[in-house]
Amino acid sequence: MTASAENAGCPAVEVRGLVKDFSVGLRGVKLRAVDQLNLRIEAGQVYGLLGPNGSGKSTTIKALLGLIEPSAGECRIFGVDSRSVAARREVGYLPEAPNFYRHLSGRELVRFYGRMGGMADAALPARIEAVLATVGLADHADRKSTRLN
Repeated sequence: MTASAENAGCPAVEVRGLVKDFSVGLRGVKLRAVDQLNLRIEAGQVYGLLGPNGSGKSTTIKALLGLIEPSAGECRIFGVDSRSVAARREVGYLPEAPNFYRHLSGRELVRFYGRMGGMADAALPARIEAVLATVGLADHADRKSTRLN
């Protein structure tokens, strides 16, 4: 991650009072996955989240990346609310089990994620082709993602 000139001096990551509750079961029993987490990581620092299964590590990362909505608190990346597209442009994320929509082709999948990332429609076609070429799928881009083994 790198800070833009306007965000210089802001921490790379800042989490304040993060709470995430999930409803579990038919009765909607509340499960608190993260409870009042405060975290500050300066630009250039390396930081790891360690803990047993179910301790809230993945939930924290997903909230920080704007993939799930916190129940309370806020997450910022270089001073920008992490739910904004501008903040997501500053980070990369590889989930432990990536989700590829089975009905989409490789080309459609790259287009989908490009649009989710806020890429301008005018720039998207060229970027799709560049990404497909980079990962060696240019010749197989129109196959369904389930057939890209």
